[in-house]
Amino acid sequence: MLKMFSKDNEYYLGVNYWASKDSINMWENWDAETVEKDFEKLSKYGINVIRMFLLWPVFQPLKALWANQ
Repeated sequence: MLKMFSKDNEYYLGVNYWASKDSINMWENWDAETVEKDFEKLSKYGINVIRMFLLWPVFQPLKALWANQ
């Protein structure tokens, strides 16, 4: 039996995550120390799964395909 959401009959507890310091601007203003501190705090509350959102304009910005741009 596949147990994707539980281990030893205990469920994973997760959250959507944005850095406490910069919220949705966390990728442009990356601060690994803030993220580490946030993860430590979340862990203390029993959070063991985190979903992070990559913003398309930050990780694959649009570039003009024609000259003079």
